[in-house]
Amino acid sequence: MAIPGTPQAIETTQTVEYRLAVTYELNEKPGKLDILCGSRGSYSDKMAQIEDRFDDLVAEERTERNADTRNTDMDVTRRWIMKPRPKDVSPLLDRTDMATTKLDLKSPASVQTAKAIRRAHDDAVIAGFFGNAWVGAGENSLSSVPFKSANIMAADYGAGAATGLTLEKLIGMQQMMEAALVDMEEEQPIILITSKQKADLLRINQVQSRDYNPLLQQALQTGKVADFMGFRFLQTEFGNQKAYPKSFNLSVPTAGQRALPVLVPSAMHRGSWEEFFGRVSERADKSYSWQIYGETCVAATRVNEDKAFQILVTE
Repeated sequence: MAIPGTPQAIETTQTVEYRLAVTYELNEKPGKLDILCGSRGSYSDKMAQIEDRFDDLVAEERTERNADTRNTDMDVTRRWIMKPRPKDVSPLLDRTDMATTKLDLKSPASVQTAKAIRRAHDDAVIAGFFGNAWVGAGENSLSSVPFKSANIMAADYGAGAATGLTLEKLIGMQQMMEAALVDMEEEQPIILITSKQKADLLRINQVQSRDYNPLLQQALQTGKVADFMGFRFLQTEFGNQKAYPKSFNLSVPTAGQRALPVLVPSAMHRGSWEEFFGRVSERADKSYSWQIYGETCVAATRVNEDKAFQILVTE
C-alpha cells in the first residue's frame, strides 16, 4: 500500500479520480452512434460468436388426416465479431500545469479524454457498418460477408443524374426496406446524414411545411429536421478524417459522392473488449511530466444483411 503523500499515492489517487471522471462522462453522454447497435456484448477472446441466425420458416397447409410429420431443414448462419486493435490517447501535462489541475468531473483533461474515447466508439460503429461481416461454423472456417449490393440505392435514383438526398430517394428507400420485410413499426429506421444532407432535407417543401409535421416546430424555424416518412435523421460529420480516422473514407464510393447508412438497430451488434482504461502516471523520461492515458477497444458489425441499406448521394 502506498504511503500517503508519496508520488505513488498521488498517482493512485489521480488515476482513480480520472477513471471515475471519464467513465461518468461516457455514461452520461455515450457515443452518438451507440443507438445504431441494437445488441451488445463484452468479450475477451480475439474473436467471439455473436449469434446463430436461422432462416425464416413458412407454415404449410396439411392436406391429409394423420399424415406424416413434414420436418423442415433450416439453414443456420453463425455470426462472429473480431477483436480490433485498441485505440488510445495519452497527452502530457507539465509538472507546473499538473500542480494546478484536478482530474475531477469538470476537468478539461477528463472531458477531452471522454470526447476522444466517444469518437473512437463511433468510428468503430461506422467501420462495422460498411466493413465485412463474418460467418462460419468455427474459427477455422470463417468467410467474409460484404455489404449486400442489392441494398444500395444508386446516386441517380429517381432522376436522370446523380442527386443529393431527395424526397424521391426517401420514398424509394422506404419501399426497399418494406420489400425486404423490415418491420418499420417495430423499429424506427435511422438515416445517418452530414450537414450537406441536412441542407438537402431543409429544401424539401414537405419537410419545411407544418402541414406534414403539425405537432412540431417548423424546420426552417429551428434548423432541425424532424422525423419524416418514418425515418429518424441522425446528423454527424462521419466523413471528417480528424473525428473518424478509421472510417471517414468508407462512405465515399466514388469522388463527389457519399453513402448514407440506413438501418434499424437490430442490424448491428457492438462488442467491447475494453470500454475504457485510464491511468495517470509520472514520466521520469519527460522531466517528470504527468501522462494522462486513456484506452478503449470496441468493434461493431452487421448481424442481419437484410436490415442494412445505403443511399448514395452527391456532395
